[in-house]
Formats: sequence, structure tokens, C-alpha cells
Amino acid sequence: MDLAASIQAVTEEVVLRLTRSLAAETGLRNLCLAGGVALNCVANGKVLRDGCFDKIFVQPAAGDAGGALGAALAVSHAENPLSDRKGATPKLDSMQGAYLGPAYEQSDIERRLLACGAIFSVADDASLIEQTAAALANGQAVGWHQGRMEFGRARSAIVRYSAIRAPQACRKR
Repeated sequence: MDLAASIQAVTEEVVLRLTRSLAAETGLRNLCLAGGVALNCVANGKVLRDGCFDKIFVQPAAGDAGGALGAALAVSHAENPLSDRKGATPKLDSMQGAYLGPAYEQSDIERRLLACGAIFSVADDASLIEQTAAALANGQAVGWHQGRMEFGRARSAIVRYSAIRAPQACRKR
């Protein structure tokens, strides 16, 4: 018995039942999700493919930070006269992505890597993909960092910084 797979299957079924019910009850075609379960990409994909909603937005700050974000949005709507009009979407709250966390300068990254004794190289854009593919083909792990960090709990799962390893190398645990 695979406990994780079983929990995932039950979660997907519950999410689908809830979203189908919500769609039938409201008739709305857009869905906004928040909270820890809302970060389940597999379940979200199934909800989108189910066809009850045309668009799905997942608010990435699933933890306590999301409560603060929601409170700030509530105040913004209370203070903004446009928010009282149905259908108004003022630019004040148009989230353009989850990359709202800190950014690091290249020199700071290199200094920190050197300080902890990490073995690393810096590649230009032209050779980056080629070097990464070669390292993975040789069974090596690759650390990848790019741009700003994400906001909220979602940041650990999004590819702006990742540890990557070829699947066949993982068999040697």
C-alpha cells in the first residue's frame, strides 16, 4: 500500500467534488484557491481539465503570510472606491506573479557559496543548458537559482531555485 498515493487520490477526489459543487452552485467560471491544499498542482490540474472553470488562480501565500496579504487586500478594497463597483478590477491588487520575495546579487551568491565550501561554476546563457544536460546525463545533481524568490509557502516548489537530478541516478539511493 502506498500511503502517499492514497492520500493524494483522496485529496484529488475531495477537491474535485468541492469544486464541481461550487461551480454548480455559483455558476461562476473563474476560481481562486488559497491554503495549503490549494498548492497541490496535480489536483489543480485535474480541476482545470474537469472543465467546470475556465481560469484558476492559486494565491501562493498559503500560511500566515496569506492572512496578512488577505487583510491588506480587504483594507485596500475598503479604502478604494472602485472596489465597490461590481466587475471593477483596479490595478492596485493585480498580482502579477508569485516572485515577490528577495532577489540576490550574483556576487552575494558566489560569496556565500565560497564561504560554505560549495563546488560551483557560473555559466553564461549560451552554455547553461548544455552544461546542465551533460551533468545530469553523468548522474550529477545540479543546483539551479534564477531571479527573485517566490512569496509564501509555494516558494519551495517553484523552479526559481531547485536541486535537479536525473531519475536514473536516484535509483542508487
